[in-house]
This record gives sequence, structure tokens and C-alpha cells, in this order.
Amino acid sequence: MRTTSEKAAGYTEVLHDVVRALVRHDRATADARMGAISERLRPPVPRRTPPVRVLAEIFERDRYQCRYCGVPTVLTPVMRLLSTAYPEDFPYHRNWKAGEVHPAVATISATHDHIEPVTRGGDPLDRDNIVTACWVCNSAKGNLTLDVLGWTLRDPADDGWHGLADHYADLWEALGRPALRPGERAWLAAAERLYPQPS
Repeated sequence: MRTTSEKAAGYTEVLHDVVRALVRHDRATADARMGAISERLRPPVPRRTPPVRVLAEIFERDRYQCRYCGVPTVLTPVMRLLSTAYPEDFPYHRNWKAGEVHPAVATISATHDHIEPVTRGGDPLDRDNIVTACWVCNSAKGNLTLDVLGWTLRDPADDGWHGLADHYADLWEALGRPALRPGERAWLAAAERLYPQPS
């Protein structure tokens, strides 16, 4: 299997050939070379996201580990709660605005990614098409396929890691039950269901 850099070099080579052919007014050669990497735009796909309950189950299935690079991720609402305790040391911005959010948020937040991109026909709600991804890998992958990137799915390495979601309810209580946004309330309910505390 070719690496990402080998595939990128392949694109470079084809585009170089296309440009040279067009400069020579050799449209037939240019068209033939472009055909090697041709990709037609697909119609826009309406965004459909699984409910929080399902995403929580997927993150738990993957043990909150990025299925692309293997890094342990952390549930984003947990990091926002930490920011309420340490606003100066662990800043959080709801839009992850550069310079106003701790680097941990932008690197190890648990996100979900579609193995087969929705823009390429992947099912947006199929659990088998959704994996846990760190924000860095999710951003890098974009709407590319694993084959194009030369990536493979990794199995979770640490069965005991739960992205600190297993401590979310206790942390919320310990911090005096700060106000939660609607999405965070849904994550709290999902965490309480998946990680019930002994009574």
C-alpha cells in the first residue's frame, strides 16, 4: 500500500503532466492524465449526527482512543468542566478559538469520524462507519478515505481508559454542579447511564 507522501507525489506528478500538456496545447494528453485522478463533485449531503447516547456508546466501544493514531482522548465536556475550576490555567472557548482554548482541547478532544466519508456515500448513522478520533486526526482526514491516506484502523490498546467520562458526574458534583449547556446535559445523562456510581 502506498504511503500518504507517495500518493501526494503521485498527484504532483499527474498535475505536472497536465500543466505541461496544456501549455503545449495538447488537450488530449492533459485530459488523459487528468482522468487518472479525476473526482467529480457529489451533491451536498444533509448533515445527520447520531444522538449523544449513540456517540457515547461508540466512544466507550473504542475506549476513547483515536482509532487512527491511538492517542487516548478525553470527553470534551469534561475539559470544559475543568476550565470552570481552572479558568486561567485551562482556558476553554466554546468555538475552540485559537489563543483562547487550552491546546489539550484542540488535540485530544474525543470526536467522531466516518470511516467512509458521508460526502463519498458513507452512512452517517451506521455505528460500523463511525469511530472515535482525536481532533487532530479528524481534521487531517477531512473527507478523504483511509486508502487515500494510507491509514488503517487501530484497535483500542487500553481497556481501562474511558476518556474521563466515567468521572464526569462525580466531577460535576465536586465542582458544585455548574450550569451545563443542553448538549452537556445529554453527555452527563449518557455518562451516568454507562458508568453508574455505586449507591
